[in-house]
Amino acid sequence: MIADKIETAWILFIKMLGLIFVLIMPLPGQADSEESELRKKLGIPEDAKAVLIFAQSSHVDPDWLLTADEYQRLRTDRTFDKALKELEKDPRYVYSVECIFFFKRYWDTHPEKQSLLRDYVNKGRIVFSGTGVTSPDTLIPEGENLIRDYLFGYYWLKQNLMNAEPKVAYLPDSFGHSPSLPAILRELGYKYVAFSRIDGSYFIGIDTRSSKDYPLKGSSAELLLSELKTTDFIWRSGDSSEVIAHWSAFSYMQGDMLDKNALAYIYGINLGIPARSPKQTNAKIDSLIKQLQPLSKTGYMFCPIGGDFNPPIPDLNKILTQYNQTRYSETGVFVVLATLEDYFRLVEFHKDKLPVLMLDPNPTFMGFYSSRPELKQRARKLSQSLLLAEALGVNAILHNNPELYPELSQIWATSLFSNHHDFITGTAPDRVYWKEQIPALKNAQKQIDLIIEKLKKETGLAQKNLMPSSKIQWQKTGSIIKIENAYYLIEIDENKGGCITRWFDRGQNREIISGPSNDIILYFETGGLWRMGQEISAGQFKQIAKASDFPAEITAKEENRILEVKISSQLEGKNFSRVLYFRADAPEVRMKMTGAVNKKRTATVAFRTYAHPGKFIQELPYGMIERPLNKLYEPTFWAVKNWVDIVDSGGVFGLNLAFSAPGAVHSDKDGMIEMIALRYAPQERVKGIPLLLAFPAIGSDPDEHTFDYAFWSHAQDNWLMTRAFLKAKNLMSEFQLPDSPVQIDREDIVISALKRAESGTGIIIRLFKYSPEPAIVHLSIPSKEPKNAFLTDALERKLSELPIKHDRVELQMNYSLATILVMF
Repeated sequence: MIADKIETAWILFIKMLGLIFVLIMPLPGQADSEESELRKKLGIPEDAKAVLIFAQSSHVDPDWLLTADEYQRLRTDRTFDKALKELEKDPRYVYSVECIFFFKRYWDTHPEKQSLLRDYVNKGRIVFSGTGVTSPDTLIPEGENLIRDYLFGYYWLKQNLMNAEPKVAYLPDSFGHSPSLPAILRELGYKYVAFSRIDGSYFIGIDTRSSKDYPLKGSSAELLLSELKTTDFIWRSGDSSEVIAHWSAFSYMQGDMLDKNALAYIYGINLGIPARSPKQTNAKIDSLIKQLQPLSKTGYMFCPIGGDFNPPIPDLNKILTQYNQTRYSETGVFVVLATLEDYFRLVEFHKDKLPVLMLDPNPTFMGFYSSRPELKQRARKLSQSLLLAEALGVNAILHNNPELYPELSQIWATSLFSNHHDFITGTAPDRVYWKEQIPALKNAQKQIDLIIEKLKKETGLAQKNLMPSSKIQWQKTGSIIKIENAYYLIEIDENKGGCITRWFDRGQNREIISGPSNDIILYFETGGLWRMGQEISAGQFKQIAKASDFPAEITAKEENRILEVKISSQLEGKNFSRVLYFRADAPEVRMKMTGAVNKKRTATVAFRTYAHPGKFIQELPYGMIERPLNKLYEPTFWAVKNWVDIVDSGGVFGLNLAFSAPGAVHSDKDGMIEMIALRYAPQERVKGIPLLLAFPAIGSDPDEHTFDYAFWSHAQDNWLMTRAFLKAKNLMSEFQLPDSPVQIDREDIVISALKRAESGTGIIIRLFKYSPEPAIVHLSIPSKEPKNAFLTDALERKLSELPIKHDRVELQMNYSLATILVMF
């Protein structure tokens, strides 16, 4: 009887699997039919074996060489005016908008055109290449800021009755891209991404090397161009998230010269003459096909039109129609004006032809990782402050005080503004930096600080007692201070520049430091805001001084059972201070370095260790990666978030470094680890000649800055077991974080955001999983019983209902990110 029941259940299970298979798998010919329908909609003939898609847009920088107001007045309003004229006179015309920022400004300042704009958007003639407020940098901003960039734009469109559901993120001018980006985009519900700048790729004016010297050997560009011969691929992140990616290998302005012969065309300024005869434009299109066709694996090619602040090409469809009428029969290539997402949808029908790559398209440039450190620190603090205010607001909601939830949209707008790839990167000139960027961040921080203080008072948040229970042991003998607790014995020597000369790990019975550490190393370099000296042909990046070569002055004092050791030293006439904080109850040592450097100088904080790196593990915005020590350049500095883990090649011990911002880290094979703390590199130069064409911004930074970091050693246990990511977060946080009102039962998963749902009903919980393995996690909210819970994407669109068992929400978490809507 039992056997019969088992057999019956098994048969039912097999039938159910078959039904699911039928439901989710496309029917024979279904994909072909969908492709045919899309081709028909775009006007592509059935017999066209090859298709070149043009997309007309305009790359816009919210602020760069000019401020946002100046760009709107001088360029973007005029560009939108001209786009509307093209839309009006040509019913087949479609215009792509790269990001929301200037479209929103045009909307706000032209109320008389709002109805027309809304109509064009809802009819699919104005199309958004993503709902990002900006085209963000994806290496430096906080991971949550990247999600909010697209969330903010999405709901602004919804609030103004524009129905846009793009599946593509367009990042044409960002200087490299986080390997965790596919995971972030998957969480947003996006399927595609396109970009132009990757490591080893050529871009006019970036170097004195000829374009023939590119792609650089060992780069992502070489892999795609020379080995795989494709610009399309499936990009997989460490958690197995996937998006279809397109690399515009010939720049994001590849098609801008279609109707002109010019030396350059930018900001709508044509340094040449028009070339609009059919013979001339046909020849240009033939040339584009010659470039693109050898790199197409699907029969579809993409050519972007949209250089910096350029207006649309007049009568573009007429030019393309002329080509099809006169050249299609000979070339077999049909050309059409469409959108980037149309291109991706066509390519997706043939994605089985594309390689699957876990690509790290970095380092494209390395200088911007640490240019203008104050900017990066302020942007980080503002983001963290906003997340704290939201969490406090959610706590108020859960205690039946929803009216206390703060209005943060305008402050978020400033924070998202800073995501821009010429804002947080520090690549704007002094005028824009001081006139717009720093004031915007300062003003927003003042506002959020007041909101947080008010929330703390109104919610009665108790202050945590962070004082150690006992004092740490220390003594000074001659030039050496000795500090010890249960975890370490550390010695600091005044005669060695106030450097750490011994770090003995008691738990491992192991010496950690091989030479003077927490050293300041000063470099001369010829780099600028974008690139470091060693990246540029004939450029320089060379060590000229280090603190350990000169005596320093050391003072020590105890306060609240914490020992504070201050080291004062000088390099090149500049004062530097390093402060170290020692506790009896912790293996980590919190540190900070304050100072300023002269022009053409970079200062690093360096640790010389016995760890010969076998693994170099780094945190990314919502991701993790293991990277090589060097790639393309020596030394290679990597853009890192929060912390790194370096594991000795023997696998028996390792080291952790945590830091706030900037996060630019290098490690060499001999165990020296360096972090860039200060950088004053005004402009990229080769033999004194500035590379103005690609890098026109000059930036001065003679000011004093403070760099926060921490160092500790660990045994062979990996970073997941030791929860190094939580230690780093707690060490580097500027806030006393309250206990979360939401509890989870996994130590490898953190709550990265708590906010009110955009719908106004319920709360949103964002989870980030450090482990690459799938996991089941349970959430509980002790103060309030949940009625319903839903898995959503990061745009808060419901995907499925989640079970609630014994007042706990259960989630199977297969990827690194998950978003949950809880309703009460």
